[in-house]
Amino acid sequence: MKVDAKKKLYKRKGFVQHKIFDNGEQVIFEFKNGYGASVLTGRIAYGNINQPFEIAVTRNGYLCYDTPITNDVIGYLTIDETLKVLDDIEKLPDAPK
Repeated sequence: MKVDAKKKLYKRKGFVQHKIFDNGEQVIFEFKNGYGASVLTGRIAYGNINQPFEIAVTRNGYLCYDTPITNDVIGYLTIDETLKVLDDIEKLPDAPK
């Protein structure tokens, strides 16, 4: 992951954890509304050199496929598109418990 993109993700409100794998990286976010996100990059992500990020919505720590954001993962994102999706996730109404 490029240094500038990494800095933007680390500074983003909701940042919880960064994991490095042999074939990619994961950045985890959690928001006060009970939703969060898993952002992947590298060979484990649906992405390419120009759009290296994949994002999945989480709810209470588990993958969630039934939000207005998406019913699947969203791949082939730039850093700015990824940050926009994180903003959208944070603005969702509170997740059911």
